[in-house]
Amino acid sequence: MNSSQVRWARRDMYTHHRSSKTQKVALPKGPTLSARARETLAHLEAGGLPINPILLEGIQKNIDRGTYNDHPEELLKDLKKDPALLIYFSQHLREVLDAPPHGGLEPLAALEQLESDKLYELLDIVPSDISVHRAELGGPAQEMIGHLTRISSETAETLAGEIEKQENIAFSSAMFRQYGQLLIAWNYPRIYARALANNRTKHQPIDQQIAQLLGINSKKISSHFAKKLGLHTDIKRSLVVAPYRDRLGDEGPPPSVSALTLSDICEISELYAKSRDPHQFPLAEEQWAAKEHVLEQMLGETLIEEIHERSQEVLTSKEPAAYIPPEERDLGEETVILTEEDIFRRNKYIPYTTQASHDGFRLIYALLDDTKEAVTALKILSGRVSFLAGFARGCVYLQNKKSFDLQAALRFGDTPLARYKKFIVDARSGISGSLQAKAPFRSDGVGVDGSHVTRVCGSLMNEKMPGVLYLELDDYISNNARFEATASFHAIRLVVNECLALLQEQREEAQAALRKS
Repeated sequence: MNSSQVRWARRDMYTHHRSSKTQKVALPKGPTLSARARETLAHLEAGGLPINPILLEGIQKNIDRGTYNDHPEELLKDLKKDPALLIYFSQHLREVLDAPPHGGLEPLAALEQLESDKLYELLDIVPSDISVHRAELGGPAQEMIGHLTRISSETAETLAGEIEKQENIAFSSAMFRQYGQLLIAWNYPRIYARALANNRTKHQPIDQQIAQLLGINSKKISSHFAKKLGLHTDIKRSLVVAPYRDRLGDEGPPPSVSALTLSDICEISELYAKSRDPHQFPLAEEQWAAKEHVLEQMLGETLIEEIHERSQEVLTSKEPAAYIPPEERDLGEETVILTEEDIFRRNKYIPYTTQASHDGFRLIYALLDDTKEAVTALKILSGRVSFLAGFARGCVYLQNKKSFDLQAALRFGDTPLARYKKFIVDARSGISGSLQAKAPFRSDGVGVDGSHVTRVCGSLMNEKMPGVLYLELDDYISNNARFEATASFHAIRLVVNECLALLQEQREEAQAALRKS
């Protein structure tokens, strides 16, 4: 990893249908937003959604080379591969349009007509301009809602084309219906993971849980931002929360094709997308089977096969990449930071951690090797990487050299450090007794926030900087039968000690330089 790549990685990780007449959408006004809801919306807007950097770089190269001039249809295909990128365009299209679109903004239609210089102006960005998050460090929950968004959008587009509805409008509508959950998945990852787990095991509606914790549900979040963006009337109408109407019920003959509204198409498409993930949505597969039979009667088996094929492409594509002309294929060079084998040799416990955390560990070791960024590496570790490795929160306690007391030094997750300072006093925490322990121990008990948790606690085993590492497991990830909590603890502890050693070395060098001066 060269120095420019490291600077980019550091900045990215640590920054914190056209109609002549339209009707005004009757969006329900409802009660004034609560203070909690306003706080949630502000937090979501500030955090944003991360853009896939590989896809973005590929699109930028294609624009530079004029590739899309010969293959204009491929540009929209590429943009549809990343909901975050398409949403970013929707947020900034008005800045480069000559006049406000009549009837509201239809992102895909506007992009089809956008001149190349204006397109390049919009794309003159790096991912850290867009979000404080990093796409490649997303976990299972972020991957799940990303797949659901893409599959439901492409399904809506396919259905709309068959029943003579506007395909671009259908795609954008289905995508923006998931915008709220996309934002929550990235900006409130623990809340979202918990909501998914409760939905999967207890069948508690995700939106109901979100509303209780954040003061507003995901559908209203989507509607809020759609209105703020000035989206097309039909898109906003499809986002209005209304009583569900089962257009494809088992009773009676199938409805006519013309009876299906845009909202119906989005509901059907979302159900289909959920059915493709039976682990997370165990009831959806059976529900879709009944609807699929009715759809086949209405539209034929060929269309259903096309829907299946398009969804399979989403699920099997490991990394969405930009279009490559046939004459240039198989000639590209892959940029490698560190291979998995590299970090496995460096830290023998990483092979036993979650696959989702490996890219984060690779980035951390690249920073430590190339730029000696120990502080940044610790921030990355204690933020997203520890969460992807299966831990919701935790703390590094270091021993005071004078008093020999353990003091909270670095938090993992978003619980304030002050709580960990009080928590160590609680004998039930087991933290003080871990300093001299030869091995970490896993136990169930009270957590730092007072709830019942599973935690792993153990000595840092660091003679120069004695201390304790305390970690609480995340339910969503750790419930996986293959999750190895103790091995994951060891992997994180090894990184913490490498960072502490580097910080100590840099401190000693600074002191020596000061004495010489």
